[in-house]
Amino acid sequence: MIEYSYYNIITGEITSTYSTNTDSIPIIYDPKVQVIVGAYDYMEYYIKDEIPIAYTLEQKQLKKQKPIDRPVAWSNETFSWTDL
Repeated sequence: MIEYSYYNIITGEITSTYSTNTDSIPIIYDPKVQVIVGAYDYMEYYIKDEIPIAYTLEQKQLKKQKPIDRPVAWSNETFSWTDL
């Protein structure tokens, strides 16, 4: 079984994972999305320069505290939620 993770090349945010029994890499139709070998949880990792980077314990705790009263996006530069 081969596992892949899709991620946004601009933000480094992991968007989904995919598993397959074949050697073919899944087709990507979005130019802002790239694929990397391995299954990486979006709450545990982000991608920087095509390398999975583990969040620190503090960063994980901050990411879990997503505001629900307004639209926000997680920033892997500031490791905080930013308003959209």
